Amino acid sequence: MGKTRIHELAKELGIASGDLLERLKADGFDVKTASSSIDDDVARKYREKLTRGFRERAAKAERAYWSEPGVV
Repeated sequence: MGKTRIHELAKELGIASGDLLERLKADGFDVKTASSSIDDDVARKYREKLTRGFRERAAKAERAYWSEPGVV
């Protein structure tokens, strides 16, 4: 099993490494800095979780945009 650095995952996801670090800490992972490593399985789960959330927010924003009056 491999390891992924938090700052590398954050860069891949397009978020601040500090934000990802805080989320990992809140979820109970023992991480101290953005250069800390997490198991690849954990990284995969966060990729799925966060990209799903990004897609859902983007879809919601698009629906809201097109439902505004005056948008052709």
